[in-house]
Amino acid sequence: METSREWSQAAASGDVDAIIRYWADDAVVLMSGLPTFRGKEAIRTYVTESMKLPGFRISWEPVEAHVSASGDMGYLLERTQVTVPGPSGGLETQQFRTVTIWRKQGDGSWRNVVDIATPGAGATQAH
Repeated sequence: METSREWSQAAASGDVDAIIRYWADDAVVLMSGLPTFRGKEAIRTYVTESMKLPGFRISWEPVEAHVSASGDMGYLLERTQVTVPGPSGGLETQQFRTVTIWRKQGDGSWRNVVDIATPGAGATQAH
């Protein structure tokens, strides 16, 4: 859970390289309403374009963590908030329910291999 919190802080910084480092090279991102982003380069493009949106912000908090008996795979249930320009021109904060699947690397670090987000409780106006 701490790695996920560190990743959320990296996302708040807007540093694409810092954000991308948490995904495995073969990671897959499945965001509601968007195409599948497969592999680190496709994910890099997605993150870079997201960061260019005026007022874009993303943060999340892990709620539950589960690790396999072998200790090399795990998943988190998380609450995610994304702020983007809304249809009326103001900023809109969207809530998501997120599942992230993690694989332990040879060096002992954890990397995200599957990132799935589905709409949560709806959108609220930020501005």
